[in-house]
Amino acid sequence: MTVTFFGHRDAPEEIRSTLHTVLEQLIEKQEEILFLIGNRGRFDRMVLYEVKKMKKKFPWLEYRIVLANIPQNGEMPNEEIQYTIVADGCEECHPRYAIIRCNRWLVQKADLVITYVSREFGGAATFQREAKRKGKRIINLAEKRDI
Repeated sequence: MTVTFFGHRDAPEEIRSTLHTVLEQLIEKQEEILFLIGNRGRFDRMVLYEVKKMKKKFPWLEYRIVLANIPQNGEMPNEEIQYTIVADGCEECHPRYAIIRCNRWLVQKADLVITYVSREFGGAATFQREAKRKGKRIINLAEKRDI
């Protein structure tokens, strides 16, 4: 199963425990799981932190930090290089549109999309709608009350 994430860059810290619970339940139910994680904003950092914690408990799980642009010298910490990829097609795309292309690639690759979307506008809401149009399973942490 491939899981990707979209969330507002100002996602509140209060969702961390719900995110942790959702991730743990997914991992416990799957023999193989790959998390594709963006690298923009608080939500992506929160997801990455929680997934890295989970990898210590479940060493078989896989994750990749997905970039829209090829990093310049020093932009990516050395310990993360082995887990980093650039979304297909972004290297030939104008930097202004690379994030959009990257997000479309993430939607295409995902079996499940975990979001934190609490408002109808912005990139997270746009790509949650695109995932829904493509028939992807979606878990919105902004609506999650019980697991």
